[in-house]
Amino acid sequence: MMITGFAMLAAWLGFPFGMGPTPDPLATLGQNSDRMAQTAQFVLDHHSPKGGYVPQKGSSPSLRATLSARRSLHLLGVKAPSPEKDILFVASCVDESGAFADRPNDKSTTTLASVGLLLASDLMMHKNPEYFKLIELNKRLVLNDAKSFEEIRMGAAVFEGLGVISTRRNEWVRQLRATQSTEGGYGPSGSRLRDTGGVVAALLRLKEPLAKQEKHALIEFLLSGQGKDGGFGVTESAPSELDSSYRIGRALWMLGVTPDARRMGVFLEKCRTPSGAYSVHPGEEPTLVDTYRALIISSWLKEIKR
Repeated sequence: MMITGFAMLAAWLGFPFGMGPTPDPLATLGQNSDRMAQTAQFVLDHHSPKGGYVPQKGSSPSLRATLSARRSLHLLGVKAPSPEKDILFVASCVDESGAFADRPNDKSTTTLASVGLLLASDLMMHKNPEYFKLIELNKRLVLNDAKSFEEIRMGAAVFEGLGVISTRRNEWVRQLRATQSTEGGYGPSGSRLRDTGGVVAALLRLKEPLAKQEKHALIEFLLSGQGKDGGFGVTESAPSELDSSYRIGRALWMLGVTPDARRMGVFLEKCRTPSGAYSVHPGEEPTLVDTYRALIISSWLKEIKR
């Protein structure tokens, strides 16, 4: 399969197309076309001929894997193959009630309804009358059932993606703000750094204004959590991994800043595997979701000039 778009990505990342690797650790994702092609090929190798993407070779396609794969290809500037088949796959991933499930005929959850809606938005299914009923059913499910922090965090992303305001917006904001700690940040001490990243991003997606002093304090708290290895963990003292680095990175990007980009680049490079994909911790098996996390983090580092 011909892969296009690498010259554009190389220029976007600031590297001459066709040249060899640079020692700059900020260039963690694509110093040359070969590295970019390798990452893209890892993603494309997970595409199912019938539509959707598989989380592991030999498994069946899933909504979660498909969302990560399609967003990764978008960041790489590579056109995803067979979007019409992906649309049909997404439409087939429902339970008996019509709510989104990870695979056809699996059981739906509120979080999976959000994943399905995010994919539907990416594929512009919410603009197609054929899928209006499917979209509205799942929007109601998220609105009615989102209660936990993770469900609200995902719900905030869904309604931002659809370009509409959640009718539970004020309730969600109150619930998120209720987790604020007197010690700074949000959430329990055992996961406060990561949770603060998730809460801040959700509040901003819900168009919640942050006072100047509050914004400054949150930026300072999040930036102070960057580990010696360049990444972020669930707490300041926890090992760095891509899930926490993604959540905190998104919050900082939405606040208009980034962590130390060079150090973060070093950490991302440690998470890169010989396949060109990325793992949640250095040295582990790569996944589609962690590849997406690494790609989006790198795009934030490049977008904001410090």
